[in-house]
Amino acid sequence: MVVLRFTREWYDKLLSGEKKQTTIPNNFMIKRGTILDLWVTKRVQELRFSVLDKKVKRVRCSEVQEKTWGELKNDEEWAKKDGFQSLEEARKWFLRHYGELADSTKFVVIKWD
Repeated sequence: MVVLRFTREWYDKLLSGEKKQTTIPNNFMIKRGTILDLWVTKRVQELRFSVLDKKVKRVRCSEVQEKTWGELKNDEEWAKKDGFQSLEEARKWFLRHYGELADSTKFVVIKWD
């Protein structure tokens, strides 16, 4: 079982099932079939860590794909499944959280049922 943490901005989309995947930097692997606990966290700035705040749901990983930013940045379907209203919103979010990204920057797209 793996815990995936999300900020509160994703709570409603996780609960409703509108967000069916997440995209993370390619720094570890989750395999298909892994049980995922999806949590919403509250960032505690003074303590410099996230507090597990609320478990949203438990799901099973249905697919794992390695992608580059070059592949993702023009993929409208990816953006929608990741919970964004538009590709432009996804691009802005990723640039805000990760800074300027080279097309070769690797990510892992984790999908669940």
